[in-house]
Amino acid sequence: MAGTRGSWVPALGGVWTLIKALPRGWWGVARNLDGQTPLSLLRLRADEHGERAALIDAEGTWTYAELAAAVAEAAQDLGRVRTVIIASSSRSRVLVGMLAAITAGCRTIVMSRRAGSHAVDTLIASQPGAAAIGDGPELVEAPPHQDQDRREGGRSATAYEALRIPTLIFATSGTTGTPKLIDADPGGGPQLFSLLGRLSLPRSPVVCCLAPLDHGHGGAVALVTLALGGTVVTDPSQVAQVDLLTGVPVQLLELARAQRRPIPGRPRLRAKVVLSGSDRLTDAEADELADVFTAHVFNAYGATEVATVCLSDAQDRRRAPGTVGRPLAGVRIEAVDDEGRPVGSGVTGRLRITVGSQREGRTFEGDAGFVDAHGYVHVVGRADGVRVSGGENTSPAAVEAWLTALPGVREVRLVEVPDVRFGHRLIAKLYLDPGVHLDGQALRERLAEELGPANVPARIDLY
Repeated sequence: MAGTRGSWVPALGGVWTLIKALPRGWWGVARNLDGQTPLSLLRLRADEHGERAALIDAEGTWTYAELAAAVAEAAQDLGRVRTVIIASSSRSRVLVGMLAAITAGCRTIVMSRRAGSHAVDTLIASQPGAAAIGDGPELVEAPPHQDQDRREGGRSATAYEALRIPTLIFATSGTTGTPKLIDADPGGGPQLFSLLGRLSLPRSPVVCCLAPLDHGHGGAVALVTLALGGTVVTDPSQVAQVDLLTGVPVQLLELARAQRRPIPGRPRLRAKVVLSGSDRLTDAEADELADVFTAHVFNAYGATEVATVCLSDAQDRRRAPGTVGRPLAGVRIEAVDDEGRPVGSGVTGRLRITVGSQREGRTFEGDAGFVDAHGYVHVVGRADGVRVSGGENTSPAAVEAWLTALPGVREVRLVEVPDVRFGHRLIAKLYLDPGVHLDGQALRERLAEELGPANVPARIDLY
């Protein structure tokens, strides 16, 4: 078997899960195309259960009534802004900003602050006239001026504003150059419904999300949880029982190992379902999570460009050890050679992932792996030079270029070493010109600020 396609059966269960969870009056909201859908749904939830917790984080608890009011105020502040860039370390601010910008009909770009100042500044410079939601005192920092007479495609700005439809975009980390803007295309609905069908979440689930909400993983989880009328929890110490616990493997494993050393007075967290994603999860690690949380453990595989495309559970891992599962609905995966030709079953090549139709769908070929004779997908590594450490994309080439550009550095050598927590880390060896003195720790701090913490070597040795 050269390729494998996802089944549509679980997607039907996911559609039913969503329909059961929608509040009264949802059909009128679903027909609304002017960008008001998120706020309208929040208000419907607030009318039914205004005091139900919508978000619990380190800053406190937001009820559905409070979240609806905050989103309405922020959406009004956005006014006629067309593009909004969200880059904040506050999870509640990211969530309110996303919902408000979509409500206002904006082109909404979400960028992780952990990508570093260089990536964030590059993104902002590429979007002149955009408003920004950051960590300042104001929720929205408007652009310095609004050119209301500007025309687009021969249509006046006023007419354009009346017709605009919101777009949600997640920006990549920019580890290999300018950050890429990935549209969270509604065409990924079959994948989402397939995922919901496999996870079998109840109505109004309590979901503990360890992944940052400005990441595609965390952002999608938060928005889907609210659509189901559930509670998003970002601080696991605040709850004792959740329907779904999700995050990247390093987060989940650290929490699991902390559970083995209970803190007096703090209840041990239990989860019905654990969903790992955004990085490699071994079969042994999945078994550890299942044991600690007494949960059904799923491993999700995907990329920012194509969202989640595969899902594996304990049964899949028993049948095909090391697999990331079979594709979700609407996804086709095949292994190809360097010329783009399909290779045989079990033969490692570049994984070509296609979401939607082959003509109009999206494709991603950043990973190497193979498809076995039973249609299970196996990933063996990245095919584009990017590394994933702790769920964050890193680029050894970008780190090497940054270090090489330092004055007085004659040569840079990077060594990749195993790391218990992150899977692997870099050690940088810098060979300096005579008389040159650098501070390795200061360089690591500058790297964290400019390229993001994930790209910081575990150690910088100076010679």
